[in-house]
Amino acid sequence: MSHNELVLETIESLEEYLPKVANEAIIIAELLRKDKESEAMDRIQKVISAIEWVVSAINGIKGVDFPLNIDTYEINEYLFEIQDGLHFNDTVLIADIFEYEINPAMLKWLERLEKDK
Repeated sequence: MSHNELVLETIESLEEYLPKVANEAIIIAELLRKDKESEAMDRIQKVISAIEWVVSAINGIKGVDFPLNIDTYEINEYLFEIQDGLHFNDTVLIADIFEYEINPAMLKWLERLEKDK
């Protein structure tokens, strides 16, 4: 498989995966606002792992000189804020970050992927 084929296959996977991550961010926010912390915490771990895969995939694509206009560093700030929220058990903060930061970031990345491919 050529680099180009691998890049296009990874982009297709990201295009399928990013909407799911974005949607899951909204579900987490809703669960936290409904005081369903246990269920939300299970999903948070899965979403953070998913975001790590997404970042790795995007950086891998950029690493083979494929021009993607996506800054993956921006997501780190949100992940640190989620970590702080978890540490202080601030479910309002965590819900807000998932709904107002993570969800839009994933949708923005999806839009840029579709433009850049």
